[in-house]
Amino acid sequence: MKTQDEKIIIIENALKYAHNKWRLFSVRPEWEREVISHILTLDSVPLQINTLWDTPVIWRTAAAVCISALIFMVCSLITNIGPEYEAARFLLEDPMGFIFAQPLFP
Repeated sequence: MKTQDEKIIIIENALKYAHNKWRLFSVRPEWEREVISHILTLDSVPLQINTLWDTPVIWRTAAAVCISALIFMVCSLITNIGPEYEAARFLLEDPMGFIFAQPLFP
């Protein structure tokens, strides 16, 4: 049984060969439209996921990062930490000073 890389190399070689020989064959514009319409009508194979652990690693990582960011945001809102809180407090205490110090806040 061939590995995935060997299959890809075979497909790439076939496509290169076909691309080099395209001048030998004339194709009608109707044929191109028929091929594209046929491709658009093909059904895709649904992704079979039975459990959370069957999902690809990138989706599990993305979910973990989003949950971590949400927890961090809730904690920072509850404890009022962060540059936004400090900037708002600085603006309310000294509005003119904030105008001059604004470039310091990213």
